[in-house]
Amino acid sequence: MASNRLIQKYFEYTPKEQKDFLISSIIFTFILFFFSWRTSDLNIIRAVLRLIQFFIITGLSLFAFISASKWFAIQRHYTAHYESWIPAALIGFVVSFTSYGLVPLIFPGLITIKRIERLRHGKVFPGENKYDIFTILAIAPITSILISIFMQFLFQVTKISFFYNFMVFNAALAFFCLLPFGKNLGLHLFYTNKTNYVYLLLFSLSFFVLTIFNIFFSAFFAIIVAIILWLIIKGQLKQFNI
Repeated sequence: MASNRLIQKYFEYTPKEQKDFLISSIIFTFILFFFSWRTSDLNIIRAVLRLIQFFIITGLSLFAFISASKWFAIQRHYTAHYESWIPAALIGFVVSFTSYGLVPLIFPGLITIKRIERLRHGKVFPGENKYDIFTILAIAPITSILISIFMQFLFQVTKISFFYNFMVFNAALAFFCLLPFGKNLGLHLFYTNKTNYVYLLLFSLSFFVLTIFNIFFSAFFAIIVAIILWLIIKGQLKQFNI
């Protein structure tokens, strides 16, 4: 495990990462606003207050999403860097706007990892390995799912809409980041561990749908649904060596 000294030295957000983080957070704030607006009657003051709430939600969620991978990467003697996917984020904005917020389409972008050269042990296995890549990248959507589960519990107890939007956003973040696109985490997870990736994708899809409909214990039911879907498509996946 990495020492506090390594965390202090290598855990950072570069100026570009900070810029990408801010732009993504702003776009996602409006996407979440459209999702909430379709079921709310808002005046100007309430809309502004809602936007502030959503900026807090998207900012904290995206920060946790990125920071979890950064922290875990250092544990494995890597550094992780965030890069937004602005064109896809804007497409999500347009789709959410034109569909009256029907689906919060969230594409956070990519996290790239790099071995810390001075901490490499020997030269037998130079560079990155697939196990490290998968675990470091997968920790980001897993973190979002855990946050969503926690917020779901708070919403069930309090019935405060803030927690509902918090849980939906994190469920959406976890699912859409796993779709297999070039500047998404999904494609890179697919190439490092196809079997684990497919199951994680099926689980995140099930969890996202169940969360939107506010099904309590959605994580438990998502596991069951993911297993059923896996058994259904398992034969077809063998054709692709998955």
